[in-house]
Amino acid sequence: MPMTSWIRLRPYSSAPRAGERGVVLILTLFVILITYALVTQMTLGTAVASQTTINNSRRMQMKSATVAAADQFMEHLTSDPSAGGDAQGMAADAAGLAGASEAMGGFGSEDGGAEGEVTEGEAPAEEADSLMDAWAKPMRIQIGEIQITAWAEDENAKFNLLSLISEDEDYRDIARRRFESILDRLRDEHDEDLSSADASIIADQLLEWLEGQTRDENYPYPLRKSTPEEQTHASIYCPEELLLLADVNEDLYFDQKLDDELFALGLESVFTVWTSLAFQPPDSDGQSAGASEEEATPQGAAEAAMEDSLASEEPIADAVEQAIPAEGGFSGAAEGDDGIGALVNINTAPRPVVEGILSEIGIPWTIITDILENRNEVDEEALLSMEDEAADQDFAEMELAQSRYGDLEQVPLRYLNTLEDLEEVGSWASLDEEQKQDVYDAFGVKSDVFSVFIYARMPPGDWQPEYRYDEPPGPVLRLRGVYYRRSTADGVKMIPLQAWHEVPFTRWRIPDFQDDLEPFVAPEF
Repeated sequence: MPMTSWIRLRPYSSAPRAGERGVVLILTLFVILITYALVTQMTLGTAVASQTTINNSRRMQMKSATVAAADQFMEHLTSDPSAGGDAQGMAADAAGLAGASEAMGGFGSEDGGAEGEVTEGEAPAEEADSLMDAWAKPMRIQIGEIQITAWAEDENAKFNLLSLISEDEDYRDIARRRFESILDRLRDEHDEDLSSADASIIADQLLEWLEGQTRDENYPYPLRKSTPEEQTHASIYCPEELLLLADVNEDLYFDQKLDDELFALGLESVFTVWTSLAFQPPDSDGQSAGASEEEATPQGAAEAAMEDSLASEEPIADAVEQAIPAEGGFSGAAEGDDGIGALVNINTAPRPVVEGILSEIGIPWTIITDILENRNEVDEEALLSMEDEAADQDFAEMELAQSRYGDLEQVPLRYLNTLEDLEEVGSWASLDEEQKQDVYDAFGVKSDVFSVFIYARMPPGDWQPEYRYDEPPGPVLRLRGVYYRRSTADGVKMIPLQAWHEVPFTRWRIPDFQDDLEPFVAPEF
């Protein structure tokens, strides 16, 4: 009997088993998750790209707005009477008349008018710089959604750190004592107050930095073409180098806001390296650019070249063209009187600078307080004059002034036109002549170097500041540039010392007596 196959054949079925169904579900879930992740990434990437484009667009708009605001604000510095801006044309006419009179034999004050009087054709005396000048008032401009705030900080109001490496040993010692005295009074009445020992330590560290004892491959000597080969010290390029000292951090260098209405000044508010400027080429053998020799000026060099060409076959035009240097926008900037130098403007100097220098000289605290209080008193004569001008001003002009400066009423304060005006302050007359002369040697009433700050913001439409130093949320661009204001025969020129650059924090002008501030009124744009 043949064998029969008992193999049972199962019919074919396409349905997966339970385990296979689980694998399919997991793979499907992975595909869904990957698809979701890709879509999410594309969505986020598109949102980020869109926001980046918006931010870049806003930044470009703010940059364009700051350029326009900077040009407008610079007019305050160039047209300031203390710079000769308002009387520039008259001064040029006076210079021409003076040259003509000398050519005709000249005439003195006996024939032309009493000495010290301003006669026809004569430029008026220059005025002092103070916080009452137009450049010292924050200018506020609304350009579309952008709010612009521009103001200038007087660098001549600060103590120059380069005084610590003066060639005069006695002056170096005085400079160090004043440096420490300013530090000691920098944050009086605050928890962050520095002691005299702290000030001495920072002074030692700064001198080590200036003398090059801590310079290495990471912090080498700065290579500058104007540095003499025999110079042993390393000049500071900018005040921010103070942050490289061991005991100076950002809390000490930058102004610190202690609460809504109170600030502790930082090193950036009282120290500078930008003043004490001079136009003197490295190979001038000590002859300044404003020397009296004809060859010291482009005009004198041109005249000398013309005289030489008359005795030669060289064309006169070519000789003159070769003699005049290519000065560009700085034409005539090297001519004129010397700069103000390291003198501190007593009208604009922060309170710690005034107290530190005067106390080192030995001025009693009662007189120091009288000086500070005097420049915070209302100038009654200027106030009456302002009221008369306001009476003649129409409503549109008043609204424009209010929107530009954000002040309902700018109260004029007193300041010194000359240092001799100190005779009218408190008990100043009781000082001996030697102490007075020490003050005259340290202070002045003029300024020629300024830091210009411009802040551009896009605050929410319904935002209003609640306190004096409140800052809005939203995009912000903070810029700073340092300029040297130079009066020349061609007008007032603003010579850049440090190009426009971004700064991390907003700077504020801190009053002498913060506890006596008037109630805050929000500025209007």
